[in-house]
Amino acid sequence: MDALSEKIAYSTTATSADCYLIILALVKTISQELEQGNAVRLGHMGSFKISVKGTGAESPNALNATNIRSARINFQPGKDFKRMLTTLKFEVKR
Repeated sequence: MDALSEKIAYSTTATSADCYLIILALVKTISQELEQGNAVRLGHMGSFKISVKGTGAESPNALNATNIRSARINFQPGKDFKRMLTTLKFEVKR
């Protein structure tokens, strides 16, 4: 995060420390929103949401938290990231 903060600060009028704090606040806020069951949409950057894996139940009334085996955060890239992927150039570094 230090390097990212420095790069952002270099291209803006914010200080590196300000950028670092903003990134920390963004991560904390996204985490809180996901914990509350909300999807987080960040415009052209993309969106985050929680997905779960678990076992089925015989009826909706039989479904409860013990059916959930795992959870993960899914990131769906937005337009800017998708566009970047189409222009990537790869090379072998030796």
